Amino acid sequence: MYKVVIADDEYMVKLGIRTLIEESTDRFSVVGEARNGQEAIVLVAEHHPNLLITDVRMPVMDGLELIRTIRKQGYQTDTVIVSGYSDFTYAQEALRCGAVDYLLKPFEVDGLIDVLNRLQRKWEG
Repeated sequence: MYKVVIADDEYMVKLGIRTLIEESTDRFSVVGEARNGQEAIVLVAEHHPNLLITDVRMPVMDGLELIRTIRKQGYQTDTVIVSGYSDFTYAQEALRCGAVDYLLKPFEVDGLIDVLNRLQRKWEG
């Protein structure tokens, strides 16, 4: 079972992602949800998830700083950014930070499922 942490300040977005994961795959389990990057760091340290799905803009600590911080701390967690901002600069910076994908809100169900399938193939070699 692959562990997922979701970080987003919007409750309905977190609920939607969790529901999509739980209803679409039996290989992924959401082990924690955070409202900001600082809460997510605690969850990453506690659960060592395979995947972190994070919003790019959140209070306290944004998603890009979150990714930088977990990388500095040595976590190899794959990350996916979800954002309502189509600004290329955000996407470019997310990739520089090591994100594996950047999905625009509202994102298509198939888009997230495709990312999960790609990551599963990667992890299973």
